[in-house]
Amino acid sequence: MHLGVTEAGEGEDGRIKSAVGIGTLLEDGLGDTVRVSLTEEPEYEIPVARTLVDRYSARTEVSPDSDQQALSIDPFSFSKRQSTAINNIGGSNVPVVINNLSGVAINFENIKKTGHHYLSAQDKWATSDHAADYIYFGSRIPEINLPGALGQIIDFETWENAATTKNQYPLFNAENYKPVKELSFLELNIAQQELPDNLSESTVLLLSTTSDYGMQHLRRFVDNLAEENILNPVILHRKYAGRNESEVQLFAATDVGGLLVDGIGDGVMLDSDSIELSLATAFGTLQAARTRMTKTEY
Repeated sequence: MHLGVTEAGEGEDGRIKSAVGIGTLLEDGLGDTVRVSLTEEPEYEIPVARTLVDRYSARTEVSPDSDQQALSIDPFSFSKRQSTAINNIGGSNVPVVINNLSGVAINFENIKKTGHHYLSAQDKWATSDHAADYIYFGSRIPEINLPGALGQIIDFETWENAATTKNQYPLFNAENYKPVKELSFLELNIAQQELPDNLSESTVLLLSTTSDYGMQHLRRFVDNLAEENILNPVILHRKYAGRNESEVQLFAATDVGGLLVDGIGDGVMLDSDSIELSLATAFGTLQAARTRMTKTEY
């Protein structure tokens, strides 16, 4: 079987579209040869094809789908996973984008990298079409006044002991989780952790995995949520520290794009060595999967 996306585009768009179209099929074990067709010089196409293919050359882990257990997802028609709307996440809302600023200084320069630009002369914020909906600040509370519509995610221990505002929300882990009435987030590594028995309906799940078969593991996990009638929104959280720009674009578009095409995902959170790259790749993947349109295509 030959896999290809004709005239995918150039630059970031071309690479992300190629990965959504080709990488997602390679993830499922489909394809004997690939053809990358960028709107660029031909010599730029081979490195992209090589990066996509090489990712699968040394895999030894067993795919979670190898047992042939049927999924409830229909691969031949699109249907978004049903989820409960919590604030602007889930339900009929478009997928949100979360940027990670936990490892950098909280200042106007770094906030600008998330698409929110402070205009000092007018003393107000300007927001781009590719601005993060939420920012994760780790164990710190921002000391600057941020845009009112921007959600702030804070580690639970810090959030619990601070005078937080209405747009600051706790992030729990599997060890310290407890239900709260308002919006909260729960980070789970699905290979190591299970859902708590007391999971609140107002909790958004940040699902991550370090598995070679991350897309299939996440797909299987979310499919099990549907079987158990768990309707909490799901954020797809993938990490690509140490990867170069092309690898981040291609790997994230494959890992996240395939799930979005299957109707899975109420949001995306990508971690890489660049705030701007993580943000651009998240929005580019949402666009390529046709789940959130934020720019014109020609």
